[in-house]
Amino acid sequence: MDEREVPRERPVDWRRALVVVTGVSALIAALSYLHVSPIGQRPLTAQLHLLFDVAKEQSVATAWSAMLMSVAGVLSAVCGSLAWRRDRTVAISWLVLGTGFAVLAIDEVAGVHERLPEYVDLTAVESTLGYAWLMLGIPIALAIVAGVWWCARRFARTTRRLLLAGILVFFAGAIGVEGLTGYLAANHPDAHNAALPELIHLEELLELVGIGVVCCAPLGALAVRARKKHPDELSLALR
Repeated sequence: MDEREVPRERPVDWRRALVVVTGVSALIAALSYLHVSPIGQRPLTAQLHLLFDVAKEQSVATAWSAMLMSVAGVLSAVCGSLAWRRDRTVAISWLVLGTGFAVLAIDEVAGVHERLPEYVDLTAVESTLGYAWLMLGIPIALAIVAGVWWCARRFARTTRRLLLAGILVFFAGAIGVEGLTGYLAANHPDAHNAALPELIHLEELLELVGIGVVCCAPLGALAVRARKKHPDELSLALR
């Protein structure tokens, strides 16, 4: 490249990507909820519910969530590699985030967090929380939020806000709504049974929307670079 040539950079459109992934997440949750809606007893909607059921591990919802987490990990690794020569601290922050998102993707498929009570006796809190794993899940969630903040404070404002907003929305579902569901199950079973379908779908929708925001956060740090003399030669650059 000619040293005097200044390449043109165009920021990656993270807003459009966010609209798309949020729309897909909402559609998946809606197709899952069809089964408990007034038209849910029809054969077609029952089959759609089985395919998209957000409460089951082997479903389109789980696959979509794991894919979003995996993409977030890959994009974070790309940002880390682009930042390596410019700022090693920023690069390491991105790589740490990418590793964390990869771990979350594996957990989403394997359901490791749901098996935690098998290894730790938490029966003493089941009568209060309903879901014993939350006693371990809450401190883990706080640690993850702190870790994301620690990494994101080195990033540009837009990327930092997207990361923090996404992870907070994710845990609002994974910990907040699930905690409410567990509390109702342990202390108010009638209210729990009446509201369970709505609570499950709200929880899973918040998780999907949150991880979708996180997935788009690295896009806010990227730009497409093109040479003026050769506009068809494109490359990614860190903003």
